[in-house]
Amino acid sequence: MKANVKTLKQLAALPNLSPAMLNKKWKEFFDTEPPTWDKRAMVRRLAQRVQELAYGGMTERGCERMKIKIQQEGLVGRTPSKQDGMPVVGTRLLREWKGVQHSVTVT
Repeated sequence: MKANVKTLKQLAALPNLSPAMLNKKWKEFFDTEPPTWDKRAMVRRLAQRVQELAYGGMTERGCERMKIKIQQEGLVGRTPSKQDGMPVVGTRLLREWKGVQHSVTVT
């Protein structure tokens, strides 16, 4: 697969975009409202989408192999969790207090 300059420029620009611009890109690429993910997660998913559009998505065979692996590992329908009851890394906690919304991402 040969990388083209336009794709590389798009990928390089993503981490420097404001949250508002990332949301705009999300709407452009997915035609849906953007999720309330943290910036790193948005950049990663948008980068994946840029590459899908430029080079094509997974092959049908690749999708089938992934589904089989997910079933073999018992990951179907499972959500990330930790034994100690603490939130999973990357979880975004939101709280409004005295009219101000506060956001914390678990690290």
